[in-house]
Amino acid sequence: MSLPIAGAAVTDQPALTIFCHDAPYPPHHGARVDMSRRIEALHALGVRLQIVAWWCDSGSHVALEHSLRAVADDVLVLDLARDLPTKIRKSLLLARYPWEEASRWLPPAQVAQVVARVEAFAPDAVMLDGLHGARLALAVCDRLLLPLLYRSHNIEYVYARRLYATSRGRQRLRRFFTAWRAEPLETRVIEHAARVYDCSADDMKFWEARGYSHFRWHPPIVRVEALVADGHTPSHDVGFIGNLTMDNNVDGITWFLSDVLPRLTARHGAVRVLIAGRSPVPALQALCESLPDVTLIADPDDVRPLYAQARVFVNPVRQGSGIKVKTLEMLGLGVTFVTTREGASGLPDDIRDQLPIADDADTFAAELHAQLSAADAGTADAVAIPDAFSPQAQSVIIDDIRELSRPAIPGAT
Repeated sequence: MSLPIAGAAVTDQPALTIFCHDAPYPPHHGARVDMSRRIEALHALGVRLQIVAWWCDSGSHVALEHSLRAVADDVLVLDLARDLPTKIRKSLLLARYPWEEASRWLPPAQVAQVVARVEAFAPDAVMLDGLHGARLALAVCDRLLLPLLYRSHNIEYVYARRLYATSRGRQRLRRFFTAWRAEPLETRVIEHAARVYDCSADDMKFWEARGYSHFRWHPPIVRVEALVADGHTPSHDVGFIGNLTMDNNVDGITWFLSDVLPRLTARHGAVRVLIAGRSPVPALQALCESLPDVTLIADPDDVRPLYAQARVFVNPVRQGSGIKVKTLEMLGLGVTFVTTREGASGLPDDIRDQLPIADDADTFAAELHAQLSAADAGTADAVAIPDAFSPQAQSVIIDDIRELSRPAIPGAT
């Protein structure tokens, strides 16, 4: 961790300190995509940014700091300490906090340094982007009397319980402690926050039903662009692009290859399938290699050109929470796709109603066959992206910062 910076210059632009629960760069999965695009949009809108990011990977975070310094006025990267005394201290914290929170414990002296660093930057507000690392963000807000903005990526405790319910083997213990005590921590953050920006319309309704009224629906930014030039012929029929280590993606792709694909080929004939993504788990890699018409591309440098390499894409996830960024990516790129109901969760009804959705293998195969046939005939329909998904929609955060940091008027009601 670096030393505190000198006092920040006062400007008319709002200043915001963002505590990122994970490194925003490289943006190789949904939460990182959401964080990095919001940071870039706020920077473009003139917000002075201080980024405090947790580094959960091994190796150097020099590249992360370089990426963040391009969009932020001040950058602080916090390593997850892995020495034995710290591991023992974190293990004791599991009696009170979930795994991901306990793993982000800092000694009091380091917490004081973070507080001093934020105080020197003099932000108007603090944003906690994702639940993990909440105690540090709360400590900063309490000591500096700053309003807290919370970016909710999921109903975290519900998502953690679902992951635990489907986990097996050695990961089951960690999944238990990830779900353990997550609900009281999440509730504490929501009750402390002045504003909560929920990525999912469905999740926001869940919390509003519990009596909370300070939520805003704030979906991830969708970049609308066309990748496919006229006359381009994709090399595959069906494609999936996503993180191939995440449980919900692995489960969904396994189900698709094992249950849906045989039904699809019975209807449509031979189908060439492209699977691409980060760090495929061994079982999924073995399954792909056992199927002659399936191509697996592991750890591609850039996934976006791959969206031009299949005629129809799929999002077959069957578990999760929040909103699925891969679904938003496909909407923004204008590609044809079929999704499960879970893959479309969190979207507003007017978008969800336009999507081909199927939850059982027979229906999913039938929808894919119909979309492949429509793609052959050039009749696939695009879905309009509302302004709420644009970078300019981040201006609501600026409005909230200004409102929350405005001095109270004596006698006002």
